[in-house]
Amino acid sequence: MVVATRRRFRRSSLYHVGLFQPRQPAFWLYVVIVVATGVVALAEQSFYRTISASGWALSWLLLALYALPVFLVVYFLDLYEREPLSLVAAALVWGAVAATTLSAIGNLGWGLTVARVGGPEFAARWTAALTAPFVEETLKGCGVVLIYLLAAAFWPKVVKWWDDAKEGGAILAEPRKYLIRVFTPSLLGWIASLGVMAVFLAAYDIPVSFDTLMRIAGGNSIANVTSVTPGGAGVNQAFNVASLNGITDATTATAYSVAQQLVTTAWNIVFAILLVVWVFGWSGGKQLVRTSYDDAKDKAAEQKASRAERKEAKRAAKQA
Repeated sequence: MVVATRRRFRRSSLYHVGLFQPRQPAFWLYVVIVVATGVVALAEQSFYRTISASGWALSWLLLALYALPVFLVVYFLDLYEREPLSLVAAALVWGAVAATTLSAIGNLGWGLTVARVGGPEFAARWTAALTAPFVEETLKGCGVVLIYLLAAAFWPKVVKWWDDAKEGGAILAEPRKYLIRVFTPSLLGWIASLGVMAVFLAAYDIPVSFDTLMRIAGGNSIANVTSVTPGGAGVNQAFNVASLNGITDATTATAYSVAQQLVTTAWNIVFAILLVVWVFGWSGGKQLVRTSYDDAKDKAAEQKASRAERKEAKRAAKQA
């Protein structure tokens, strides 16, 4: 019965494959939003280029150097639920263009609100940290919902999301456990990230202060939503230079930003490998990776066979 239910969802009228669904209102809503925000994004890029053509070109070069390997790794390892490339491109464009531009507008509006409540100086320092995460993640979520409306059996996904949310939020019923197991580790991680920033700032003779750390943290938060790569490579450097304007020169700020991102990325990879070896052992770690990869290949083969079956069914229905 479970198999039959899954097949019914996959073959229902709500299930679509690919981005281009002209009969779906969500498709045209997506197109209108992306085109409108794309015009604004192009104007912004032109403005950045006039400010510093070399800095603008460097940011895109760093972005390309980081994005291409990440794309290749994700594309070749994503064997469980490989989505159509048109949907991948749609998500990329939404994050790079629509969510970015709409977030800038939303943050501007919230900035005016914060300025009225706390004053202009308070708003200049704290608006990004207070409002940017909420605004940006909400708009990312809107893009996810819009793409799912185009490409998936949406209601079963909503039911699954709700079940997952209830399961994940169950710990909120026990405030003490939440404080100890969730809030405290998250707080310590955030403080540790500020410590990393302080170490690298001191290494490049950049004055370390609470104001400087908050500038960089807020800039990184905005950079993560305006970028199209994990970690905001390239875009992070541009925002760090802007955040450190008046504190140090652009060359030193860029060197600091690039060094911090390269070192922390390398350390994360090394630390992950050490943890796997420590928990599972070298042989166990290799076996875990090999088993996961074999399972992924089997799942990919099943999905390929399922897609072929659906195409054959559609072809038979047309011929009938």
